[in-house]
Amino acid sequence: MIRYMFLLAIAWSANAQSLDSVFLSSNNNKKSIENLKCSKIEPSGGGGVWQGCYNCFTCDHPRIRQHYKAKSITRRLIVDDNCAPLEVCCVQQSEVTSIRSQENCGMSNPEGEPRRVRSTLRSVLPGQYPWRAWVYAGDQKRCPVSYINFYPDVLVTTATCLKHVTNNEDDLSVRFERDPTKVANIASVVIHPDYNYDDTNQYDIALLKLDTVVNTSRPVCIPEREPEVGTTCVAVSEDDITITAVIPPQNQCNNTDGTLCALVPRFDFIPESASGLFCVDQSQQREKYFLHGIMLSFSENLIRYTRISDYEKWISDEIKSMA
Repeated sequence: MIRYMFLLAIAWSANAQSLDSVFLSSNNNKKSIENLKCSKIEPSGGGGVWQGCYNCFTCDHPRIRQHYKAKSITRRLIVDDNCAPLEVCCVQQSEVTSIRSQENCGMSNPEGEPRRVRSTLRSVLPGQYPWRAWVYAGDQKRCPVSYINFYPDVLVTTATCLKHVTNNEDDLSVRFERDPTKVANIASVVIHPDYNYDDTNQYDIALLKLDTVVNTSRPVCIPEREPEVGTTCVAVSEDDITITAVIPPQNQCNNTDGTLCALVPRFDFIPESASGLFCVDQSQQREKYFLHGIMLSFSENLIRYTRISDYEKWISDEIKSMA
């Protein structure tokens, strides 16, 4: 089974010939892929048999770097009779499934990460919402971004934030904390093709792909539908203060297509421009935050956002093209 799984990883990464033809060239050509059973692999050295099902990759493969918390084991395996032994890292499928599944999106750390004491009652702790990050151009902060996907590592923000820098990605970076030593590099920026530079309320959304593996954060969930009326959400000010926002009937907000409005208390703190609107879906068994909006504008106690659910398919399609 491990030979099959390793060949599968190689075929995927190299876009080589079909898996059936690769597999039939090995010693197991009397077996079909369909009747293989997951059983065990044997270590290259002494130590007995390693039981269970595993995914194996070359140790420098991005998939392995994603599983930094898993107990990855290095083994030497022979792909076929004509290949030299190749060092690979193997991760239990149970750990891969846990790490890769959407069950882990939107999980906050209410006491911070690492744990610490709040300076004030409404302070947002570092790592409390682990998907929060900021785009920098050189040493200048441009806007917040929200981490929405890993492998590839992708973040979302407004197109307005990035419209003047899309041809100069080398100067851009992302910081997941307000700490200049923890920097992730940006590989590419994708602005929605229908974004109008003269009308920032239409298609005001952009994606960033990182070329640096993110090991310390979890993505926020992406919704497929807009939040229900009365949903209580969280917004955050530039000074990291929690702001309670409520979703009103949208027909009272004079929305344009693709936008969402939320209400906050009068004379309270103002959410940071381009920051996310994080709402808990009450239908979920566990408390999970969904990114329902990216802030566009603020007037009195009404905030207007890009409505993420309207762009769910575009986001999904772009992420697939980046992988």
